[in-house]
Amino acid sequence: LLILGSGGFSHGYNRMVEIVPLLVKKYATVYILPTTFDISYPPVKKFLEELPEHVSIFCREGRSHSDLSEIIPQHRLFLDHDTALEFDYSKWRRRSYGVLNAFRDDKESSERPLPEGNQDVSAGPDHQWQALLDTISEYSIVHTNRAHVSIAAALMGKETHIYPSSYFKQKEIYEFSLARFKG
Repeated sequence: LLILGSGGFSHGYNRMVEIVPLLVKKYATVYILPTTFDISYPPVKKFLEELPEHVSIFCREGRSHSDLSEIIPQHRLFLDHDTALEFDYSKWRRRSYGVLNAFRDDKESSERPLPEGNQDVSAGPDHQWQALLDTISEYSIVHTNRAHVSIAAALMGKETHIYPSSYFKQKEIYEFSLARFKG
């Protein structure tokens, strides 16, 4: 079983700690693809401590990997980039103008006030990914605290400004995966 990576193991969003234990019972081998884990939230830490031996984890940034190395045996713990970095964004690379402010307005938002005209473009259902990429491609500069907006914007060649959300995820993904795209 491959479980898609996500931010579903944090204080704000943690439903995965309930879903994954039910799923892994049905499979002999399970991989959780590159994900961020916030073990400061007790249910996430407990979930990891109780994870069966047949489940391996890929972390998408260094802090999660470091934190989990105290809980998960080394042979079941890996560090790799978010799978969104493997996508071909060439269709969305185009000359564009203007500034997109795409800040979270949900449980994971930071305490900073939202800028006027903010568009939380990644708040919709997962099946709307093409609309998300179409929107990002229209702008030359992107300000965001959403992981996949920052990844898409950077890989489209946009001037991308990344801000913190409610926990360490943005900073860590930037340092591990996106810092190399600095222009």
